[in-house]
Amino acid sequence: MRQFIRWAGVGVGASCLLAGCQSSDANRESAAGSVRFSQMDGLSASPNAGEFTETIKSTVPQVGLAVVGEFETVVGAPRSSNPAVQTVRRQVLKLTPIAIPGEPVPNDYVIVLSATRTATAPNWTISSTKRLFRNGVRAEDEPAEPSVDVIDSGTVVGSGTGPIITVKKATVASEATKFAVEATPGNGWVLAVFEAASPVEVYFADSAAPVLVPTGKCLRVRETDNVIPQPITDDELYTKLHVYSQRLWAATGSTLD
Repeated sequence: MRQFIRWAGVGVGASCLLAGCQSSDANRESAAGSVRFSQMDGLSASPNAGEFTETIKSTVPQVGLAVVGEFETVVGAPRSSNPAVQTVRRQVLKLTPIAIPGEPVPNDYVIVLSATRTATAPNWTISSTKRLFRNGVRAEDEPAEPSVDVIDSGTVVGSGTGPIITVKKATVASEATKFAVEATPGNGWVLAVFEAASPVEVYFADSAAPVLVPTGKCLRVRETDNVIPQPITDDELYTKLHVYSQRLWAATGSTLD
């Protein structure tokens, strides 16, 4: 059975992610619930008819995020010789967009969620966010799309034609790419772009224009930053996040390459 992520509160599977526990069908079933936009958007009752007729068609796509599966992986630790660290385990949650019956999904992508490389538990929700720019140009009248909000900490890996991630004070939006965002409490966050047909766009709500991050570049943002810096070349930082992202992706039975 396909499950759906709730729009508000801590996401499905977050309790296991936070505690590092084994997932169970019972836990997943109790946490899962439909999160699609209301199918009654733009509909009103006909007088004395007891049925609904369409008035104004909603511009909001009827799309939510479905749980593909919950997995577990051994992280390994090239950064430590401590066996306890080398065998640390992570819960991994895989999501994909899904539309109501009869409606096409506007974007095709996969999002993988887990804790950070340094064992910090994830803290995230699912919400609805507008893509403020497309290909570097401000987009007016954009419909809201499902997004993953990394509130405090966690790692998100995205691949496909449209994932949106909000992290700390910023929004990360992609058109066709493979990338990862990792946020840690009090230390800011990092974006690494592994492959991009179009550069990944990063912006604050009041940005005049986004920062465009191309393939092979990182963006490192401090917790207190109000202005997004330019992409940086940091081979060590990039490689660590790339390796960790590949491990998370492999836990779901697929690969980023």
